[in-house]
Amino acid sequence: MAAWTPSACHGVPRKEGQLISLDACRELIRRAWATHLNRLRSLPKRTALKVAPADDVRAEKLLVEEIEAIIAETRKEFEA
Repeated sequence: MAAWTPSACHGVPRKEGQLISLDACRELIRRAWATHLNRLRSLPKRTALKVAPADDVRAEKLLVEEIEAIIAETRKEFEA
């Protein structure tokens, strides 16, 4: 897999090797974070029945708890 570079991001025009502003960087992170949050938060409902067909309600609850813990931990890292 190729290494990530700022030029790999869409929507922020710039030349190769050119630094981007802090505001542009924050916007890129915000957009990526929003996409990840939507996918993560929809995961329990989409997968609970596959994970535990005999008790999908419990599986969904456990998945929600774990995902929310991951999100909380990640938010702490962003705020640090």
